Amino acid sequence: MTIPDRLATLEAAVKICDENDGAASAKAMAARFGVDLDVAVRKLLPSIAEFFETNLPGDDGLAVVRWPTAEARRFVGPQRS
Repeated sequence: MTIPDRLATLEAAVKICDENDGAASAKAMAARFGVDLDVAVRKLLPSIAEFFETNLPGDDGLAVVRWPTAEARRFVGPQRS
């Protein structure tokens, strides 16, 4: 199993946030990358947590990130309708 790099993870999380009222769950991230939920909770979301206004903890990691920061938008680009 290949784990995506930090930029790919950030881009996916921001896109999921844009599609889901500002939130990206570990389940959605796992589905997007085809990885186990545990990988999303322990590796993916924690690696990008600093780019989100709110982080909701889960078992042994992060379950949800919410509201991308301005810095995240600079890396990824503006929200698309």
